[in-house]
Amino acid sequence: QANRSSGSSHPDDQRRWFEFIASVIDNNDSISPSLLGRWLTEEAGWPEDIAGDLVVEFERETALGRYLKSK
Repeated sequence: QANRSSGSSHPDDQRRWFEFIASVIDNNDSISPSLLGRWLTEEAGWPEDIAGDLVVEFERETALGRYLKSK
């Protein structure tokens, strides 16, 4: 379980976050940022500001990962 007050900044949380991102990219999953944001706040109970930060990271990191995978 990730720390809801720090997002993905703790090394253990960051590792799990990167594993999630890598899985999304490897499986070519199509998770919309808005769906991720809603899930984080409504289902997982994350504060909206931290969830919003994670959604921005998700968009940036999946775009970069998909670009690198296509090379």
